[in-house]
Amino acid sequence: MTTVKLKVLTLNCWFVLGVFVPLACKDRLERMKEIGRELSVGNYDIVFLQEVWLKSDYQLLCQYILPAMPYTHYYYSGIIGSGLCLFSKFKIIETSQFRSLFSLNGYAHRLMCGDWMADKSVGFAKILLEPGSIKLNAYTTHLHAQYSEDNTYHAYEEHRCLQSFELAKFLRDTSCSCDCVVVGGDFNITPN
Repeated sequence: MTTVKLKVLTLNCWFVLGVFVPLACKDRLERMKEIGRELSVGNYDIVFLQEVWLKSDYQLLCQYILPAMPYTHYYYSGIIGSGLCLFSKFKIIETSQFRSLFSLNGYAHRLMCGDWMADKSVGFAKILLEPGSIKLNAYTTHLHAQYSEDNTYHAYEEHRCLQSFELAKFLRDTSCSCDCVVVGGDFNITPN
């Protein structure tokens, strides 16, 4: 049996400060450059990023990160995009995105939340780890936010529970053709 150690990072880049307009993030460009510089060091084998809303943001990150992690994929969806991308030191041999996976996905009329417009989804990449040709299924997602500072009001509790259940079922149904699975993303869960 072949053993491979992986260093994996998942990070919500937080390029949006509570609104769906990407340009609203204060110091967005500086944040992006600093994240790019940190990831260019090459300390990680696979990196999952969330809230990279603009293609230009992704392209700037690529300028920094690709020398250290030459394989990448950006997942498009929804009105404002999924904001999901993945970087890897190992070769990505297959990618896809599963839109409309979640039965509940926010409300169209709640513009300031933005979850419905982002079309929460799951990004998938099959990665060939070397040596030994181990096939790893990497999944990235960004589940619905809670929008409650004090944890007393749960307007989206059904959305969040159902998304978690549907994600788990989807992972079970799609991971039989691989040797191992890594799931990264912003699950919008606070530890208790």
